[in-house]
Amino acid sequence: MLAGSVCAEESEVSSTSRPNVLLIVADDLNDWTSTHGGHPQAQTPHHERLARRGVTFLNAHVQAPVCTASRNSFLSGKLPSSLGSYDLRPHYDELDGVQVGDSLPEHFAANGYATLGAGKVFHGGAAKGEPFTTPWPAARPSGSVRPPFRRPPRLLNWTQPVWDWGAVEAEDEDMPDYRRALQVADFLSRPGPRPFFAAVGISMPHVPIYAPRKYFDLHPLDGLVLPESSAEDLDGLPAEGVALATHIAADPGIAALEESGKWASLVQAYLAGVTFVDACLGVILDGLDAGPQRDNTIVIVFGDNGWHLGEKRHLAKRTLWHESTRTPMIVATPGGRPGSVCRQPAGPVDLYPTLVELCGLSPRAGLDGVSLLPQLRHPDAPRREPVLSTWLAGNHAVRTEKWTYIRYRNGGEELYDARHDPDERHNLATDPRFLPVTRELAAWLPEQHAGNRTAPG
Repeated sequence: MLAGSVCAEESEVSSTSRPNVLLIVADDLNDWTSTHGGHPQAQTPHHERLARRGVTFLNAHVQAPVCTASRNSFLSGKLPSSLGSYDLRPHYDELDGVQVGDSLPEHFAANGYATLGAGKVFHGGAAKGEPFTTPWPAARPSGSVRPPFRRPPRLLNWTQPVWDWGAVEAEDEDMPDYRRALQVADFLSRPGPRPFFAAVGISMPHVPIYAPRKYFDLHPLDGLVLPESSAEDLDGLPAEGVALATHIAADPGIAALEESGKWASLVQAYLAGVTFVDACLGVILDGLDAGPQRDNTIVIVFGDNGWHLGEKRHLAKRTLWHESTRTPMIVATPGGRPGSVCRQPAGPVDLYPTLVELCGLSPRAGLDGVSLLPQLRHPDAPRREPVLSTWLAGNHAVRTEKWTYIRYRNGGEELYDARHDPDERHNLATDPRFLPVTRELAAWLPEQHAGNRTAPG
């Protein structure tokens, strides 16, 4: 059995056989993958491929439904309320709650790992120190070198230029994400520094969603399944919840999409973007499988936040419902439990303490995350702690295996039975029979709201 196996009883890992880490995070990737069942027409065979190697966390939720705050959380192992990180600012290097050496890659570097980063891992500012110690080697060219992908003229006419989507006449190799995946695969396929911690960011399916036409053809408009979306979605919600659902920041709004007939095309584009992300994942896994470190590398994939496509009459992120928070997190470890499913609550904030244990790193004090090692060993192992998500200071979602509880800073509450109402359509918080449940879950709400800073969305 490999050193670092999650089935090993020893708590220490030999420094000569420490496992490598390959962490892949996609931008705005919700649960529309075939491993997580968020959309019945999702086509993500490489997520399924990775799931066959490891544990699929079906109840994983990000700690903030927006990229900066979410990334600050998993890179520091701390909750947004501990960091004072709630929105697009502050960046990691502006946080008061972290010091030089605190970030996940820095801690790996301090423990003798070569650390490499490609694509969007931090958002904006990086760590206060040097987060990645080793530059990616240049990929070896194979065949002709294709020109960089160029954005087409705007396909839609929304107020915000970022809100655009459509098929482009391009090959996979023309797309920046795919070229980056090839570079990473080339590194993984050859002998290199070991042990290594490699973090890879994929920018899709964040808007603007441009992908080669073949990915759109996989999801034809004829017969496309649209999310359920009606005014009744907002029935029984507190005023704060309705405000989140109907607030339009930079997005066109679901009503505008319905009126213009563009809603289906956005759903198609998002599915195409998810399949394109999956193709990039496949390239990276191919490189790993072809190289010498396949059997000694931990592989993790997840999204930094979810995305609404009309559910609760909302587009994009920035809510506390599962469309904004659920992430398709898969963790594959050497000697682990291949093909397993875990329904216990979990979140990217838990990756920091989990990797510290798996890789035998020096302990880190002050982490808010909880190690997932018990669930990696035995996916049915119960977890006492819920997973918390925060959107702006004072608004939180508390999730257990059985319940979802949301409380807003003005006191509004929502409660959903996660087993019988997974789409969160029936708010039970106003039913006095469930008062003991809301009180029990409310006890897990964070007591501090560091910084209490917000920024325009």
